[in-house]
Amino acid sequence: MKFISLIIMILSAVVPVVLGTDMAQTPPNGDPCDKPEHYACGNLASYNKGNAYLSYCLLDHTLVVLQDCTCPTCCSVWGGGTIGRQTRCN
Repeated sequence: MKFISLIIMILSAVVPVVLGTDMAQTPPNGDPCDKPEHYACGNLASYNKGNAYLSYCLLDHTLVVLQDCTCPTCCSVWGGGTIGRQTRCN
């Protein structure tokens, strides 16, 4: 019985610390993408506080974040998203 109480005490101290950390704010670098050599805008609720980000799709179909934007709709890509493109991320 004392062992169970000890486990509960440890968990009640550790769980709030773990849940309170911002582990989900990791960039989506390495996630799959479907248009190699193209720029794109994205949003993930678990990254950049839900704000948009500008990304680039590498030849191996993996994504790399280039810039974090300051609002959910602050990212734009013109010209098909290819090299020589125009992008904006405020």
